Amino acid sequence: TLKSRVTSMLPSSLPSHLPLPTSAPHPVSLVVSFQHAAANSAREADAKILEQDKCLKHLSLSCIGGVALLKFVHRQGRRRRAHLVLRGLGIDKASFFAELEQAAETDPEEFDDDRGHEGVDGKLIFSPTTLSNYMYSPFATWMDRLKRECPDDPRCATWEEDTVRSFLFKRGNEVEVMLLDFFRRERPEMKIVDLTNARNEALAKGPKDNWRAVAAAKTTAILKSGKADLLYQAPLYHPGLGLYGIADFILRWVGEDGVVRYDIWDTKLALHPRPSFLAQLAGYAEALELQLHGCGKVDRIGLVLGEERAMNGAVVSVDADKVRPSFRKLWAQFMMFQQAFEPEDEPPDPVEGDKMSLGSWKSYANQLLTKKDDLSLVAGMTRLQRRKLMKSMVKTMKDLAKLDHEKLLELSKSLGINKATLEKNNLQAQMQVKSKEQKNPASKTLPAAHDILAKLPKDDPGDIFLDLEGMPLKKPGGAREYLIGAMARDGSFYDWWSTTEVEEKKSFRSVISWITERRRAHPGMHVYHYGHYDASAFKRVLQAWRSPRMVQPGQELLNEVFVDLFPVVKKSVVLGMPGYGFKNVERMY
Repeated sequence: TLKSRVTSMLPSSLPSHLPLPTSAPHPVSLVVSFQHAAANSAREADAKILEQDKCLKHLSLSCIGGVALLKFVHRQGRRRRAHLVLRGLGIDKASFFAELEQAAETDPEEFDDDRGHEGVDGKLIFSPTTLSNYMYSPFATWMDRLKRECPDDPRCATWEEDTVRSFLFKRGNEVEVMLLDFFRRERPEMKIVDLTNARNEALAKGPKDNWRAVAAAKTTAILKSGKADLLYQAPLYHPGLGLYGIADFILRWVGEDGVVRYDIWDTKLALHPRPSFLAQLAGYAEALELQLHGCGKVDRIGLVLGEERAMNGAVVSVDADKVRPSFRKLWAQFMMFQQAFEPEDEPPDPVEGDKMSLGSWKSYANQLLTKKDDLSLVAGMTRLQRRKLMKSMVKTMKDLAKLDHEKLLELSKSLGINKATLEKNNLQAQMQVKSKEQKNPASKTLPAAHDILAKLPKDDPGDIFLDLEGMPLKKPGGAREYLIGAMARDGSFYDWWSTTEVEEKKSFRSVISWITERRRAHPGMHVYHYGHYDASAFKRVLQAWRSPRMVQPGQELLNEVFVDLFPVVKKSVVLGMPGYGFKNVERMY
């Protein structure tokens, strides 16, 4: 349905990229999915991604403010999860993995280089990393620049250290080193040149306004001389675009036609490809192509995703020429955004961006939204619904809460929002407004609550309540779900700890055997959990096993015994809270 609706708005012949808008609007995600094949599980999707010649089949089109960008899509279980360029996620355990997956993996070297972003003749210079940050949060990108240029601005005092980004800095550097070690270990014949110090040497020796060109010239000289098969941390500079960056790896090779070719690889801590990764690599390709001046061709751009693939040199790559046209238009839009920067202005709307990419400006964004009583604070409110309501002069949570039945019906027809959805948003806003005026959170039981609760299993002495704790972006060989905890109705607590992958498998086997034995003693028992994360973890482990002796009983437990209480809560009661995560719900008690 989405594909047909969007296609009707596009030209009859869908181009590989769309025309640049006349102005630079805030990015709005518009997705047309046309992937050729889909994996049946995350494991199969990963296997397909590693097939270099087929990876383009997993690309879909993401239009950001009128600019098309190629994007990977993968499947997880039966649900297709498109990693959109702009996507908001709730902050709870179930989305914590997604938070780290989507957090900006900023290159510290490039980030530092953007602090002095004026080049020769005062031309603005930015890195592909800054472009990546802009793609996910124009608000955070705008605030970062404000802090660089106007550090005394009162708004800059709200900056807070981003512990997630610091974590990614450290782990991301480790991934680079792992791939470098792979080349040194498995490809000893390769001539490797490390240019990590090229930037600092250029700053020390070169002119202060043109040190980027000096650093990039070292990359060019080594590549043209043929003295290296691999460059590590290579500076790249495109003065025409106003782009400077540092490529993790540049591989030099000679094709059958005798033409010298170059592949640019980038390592990422993330396990799945994202649009920003391709954009960064395309930016490096543009700069390298200019520096070569016809002495060679940039052939492919590749991603090495995660520590295990870095240790084994596993790359997924695409033809650089297929991505570069989209990058040029995206970069033009980005530069328009930067040229329009005025410190006296208000920053872009923080809602029109990825909540997980606000980084150090998360608290300030929340302050702004709270001060405005913004509609985005209404639990369950989507960006599209918010935009439509704001155009109809429903701009705050209180405005939404005050709407009567007739006005809701009128808005439903004029805005194209389902009447039941609008009524649900209205009731949610009422409860949240009411909660602000009293000590305890407000709540209201929904008409369907009686029937939903009646369908729950009867209490049984053997019932247990399950919770898992996971390690985001685990290290190779480490446990992902390091703690499985269960509590019985009599208050007894059981736990299984794991530090390695082997121990984790052993823990899951023990838990499945323990629940199976308990079920024999209590045939009416059930395993209660809150949210899909816990059951999904069991499914993931079962899919990785090859032993029917463990898979069959585990699958039976998931199908017959596991009960998710999250949809029970959502369909039974409206809480005057900003969300329905466990930490919000427990405040009711």
